[in-house]
Amino acid sequence: MKYFVIFLILIGSGAFLFGNHTYGLWVPLSPEELIEQSKTIFVGTVTAVNTVDVEYQSQIARNGTIKESVGPEVMTLEEYTVEVEEFLKNPQDSNTIKVLRATVGGVPSGPARISGFENGDRVLFYLPKDENQTHFPGQYLPESFMIPKECNAKTVLNQTRIELTNSFNVFQDGIAIKDNYTAGIPMNFVYSKDMHTLFGEDIDVVVSIRKEGSNQVLFERNIHSESESCQWIASAQWEFTPEAGNYRMYLNIKENEQSGGDTSYTGFSVISELQSMSPLKQIKNGIALFDVVCSDNKIPAYKHDNMSVACVTEETHSKLINRGWALLRFAMPDENPSHVLCNRYDGKWHPEYEGCRGDISDLQCSLMGGKFVDGLKICYNGICPVDKTYTLCVTNPDLYLHYPQETVQELSQRCGPSSTLRGPTPTPTECESNLVQCIYVCGDLHQWVFRDSYGKIIDQSEARKILENEN
Repeated sequence: MKYFVIFLILIGSGAFLFGNHTYGLWVPLSPEELIEQSKTIFVGTVTAVNTVDVEYQSQIARNGTIKESVGPEVMTLEEYTVEVEEFLKNPQDSNTIKVLRATVGGVPSGPARISGFENGDRVLFYLPKDENQTHFPGQYLPESFMIPKECNAKTVLNQTRIELTNSFNVFQDGIAIKDNYTAGIPMNFVYSKDMHTLFGEDIDVVVSIRKEGSNQVLFERNIHSESESCQWIASAQWEFTPEAGNYRMYLNIKENEQSGGDTSYTGFSVISELQSMSPLKQIKNGIALFDVVCSDNKIPAYKHDNMSVACVTEETHSKLINRGWALLRFAMPDENPSHVLCNRYDGKWHPEYEGCRGDISDLQCSLMGGKFVDGLKICYNGICPVDKTYTLCVTNPDLYLHYPQETVQELSQRCGPSSTLRGPTPTPTECESNLVQCIYVCGDLHQWVFRDSYGKIIDQSEARKILENEN
């Protein structure tokens, strides 16, 4: 059953926070977009900081429509003098460049400052191709950032960044999977966060996992991680081996030992190993036809020849029945499915062995959930020919049966020593009737079992009633 796909995004309001300001109208460009949309990229050190007054027109919007312009208004911005260390795109003639502090779209309409730089800072600057990309001429793009002195600028420029600030991936057997995880195989979770700095930042991730609808904590970890110098991303990893079922995982993520942190949760579904296989693969792995399981809310459709099964939706199942491809039902609720298949394969069912005798192929025996066993005696009316044995497709190979006519030595040879019989002890009368089979089950059961003429298990009182009616 599908439950939830695991996709975790921990973004509070959708706005971007820089310094002491929050900006709701600016979406940062990706590293690839920055390289493409920048005329010049360089890394250098700020050697001087001055201020410049710039004018702009602000606009007042009401109900989504611009009503009037206000201004001109004046904004004071820092002008940075930068000594260029290295040009990474489109080298210039001068190694000294002046740039204005970046602004982004503010609220409600005018530009807003973002955190700037100080004298002595080493910075990687992006200069726009077109002045329309910024509010004022001479500004650098707001994605420009400080870079530690030990970091190689070209390496940093080409580093992969996380598009939505954080990413969440799950692996099983080294393969990234998004849903329908397989039970019994370790799930390796990797949470990664872009720390927006190359100076190293800490994150603490608290993980707890519970079964859906249960308060019992099955897994809990407190994981500390940090981004290394010259790296944008910090990652936390943990491993959990699930059983089949639906789960809910809670995460609390704190940066730099902040209080509270961001809390989120996600659900995920785990299916059995069989459910992860196709019906054909399940059958090839020895699964009985009636034990094939389906996932994704699909149901089994059994082909009319009782030799194959498909997992389909209920609507498709109805269509396959109408076309004569699929059976309306495989078996009645009280029928033994292996017995049903034996009859459909023109075999003879022997309940004492829960097995089928006849011209049965290897595939048909496997579809019945059985294995071929040689040298089995077949008894009729309590008579077991000593010199004749048969090969049966036995659907319970661990089940061995004993008729009262067998000696204790014969029983021990097939079942091992057994001096104690649990359950009712049959009388000779109950074991000599054509309407009641009286058999001894050893193995795990070690008890007498009574079956009627159809092979259905009955208790001793029912057996006596049948015999009384016969007489």
